Amino acid sequence: MVSSFAVMICCVLILQRLFALSKASGQKAAQYVLQQYPQNFANDPADPQIEVRFSIYSSIILFVVFLLLVCHIRW
Repeated sequence: MVSSFAVMICCVLILQRLFALSKASGQKAAQYVLQQYPQNFANDPADPQIEVRFSIYSSIILFVVFLLLVCHIRW
């Protein structure tokens, strides 16, 4: 029987890989859209510049939800 720690490590590795792949895919998609439709991105409506950050708390919450839903780990 596989321990819950081993399952958790496996889920972490899968989650890290999925994050890396989705980040790269999103960057490629954004570059494609910018190259194909530059006229749509000529002006910047945000004044002052809005800075959005993905906090560590949000990533922890997403990780816990991932573990609970996908790996079926119960408290």
